[in-house]
Amino acid sequence: MHDFLTSSYGVRSPNLPELTPYAVTAPVAEKLPRQQVTPQGNDVTTPLSPRAHAARLEVLRRKYMAHIIAAAACHGRPVRVAPYTLTQPGAERHAGIELIEKYAAGMGWQVTRSTFAAMGQPSPLAQRAGLGAACRYAAQGYAHGILAIARPALTTDNEAYAQVLEHLHVRGLFLAYLPTERDAPA
Repeated sequence: MHDFLTSSYGVRSPNLPELTPYAVTAPVAEKLPRQQVTPQGNDVTTPLSPRAHAARLEVLRRKYMAHIIAAAACHGRPVRVAPYTLTQPGAERHAGIELIEKYAAGMGWQVTRSTFAAMGQPSPLAQRAGLGAACRYAAQGYAHGILAIARPALTTDNEAYAQVLEHLHVRGLFLAYLPTERDAPA
């Protein structure tokens, strides 16, 4: 058995006991002093509140976005975004796309000719053909990211949202939203 107790020459020290995959056996553990651990405010075992988790995900989203935008700028390329809305077809969808186009123009970004949407109440992410198509379209190199009106257009569930961010990030893509009143300077 080769483990950290075996020397580089494969010789085992005669003073060391044979270890099983469970390095600390019951008799050894009984000899260890018992420690009382009191969770502290920043203890990693304390679960984050949904609000704190959402805030951390927002920081991560912005970090990913800034990195990808900077990389595009270094290569002298304009940032291109694929618009995504969660609206019914018709006037509401056109209004949403217009808001996205206006915001993108103000940021100096180009909007792809293809637009993507899902209808009605948000269904599970895996069932949203419009979002999946937007992700595939951007991953094929047509866009640097996806621009939606707001986060709820994707999901309000933090775990699902984290998966979306990671899915896009490993493909070199970002996710952006139109600014809200909270984002406006006071």
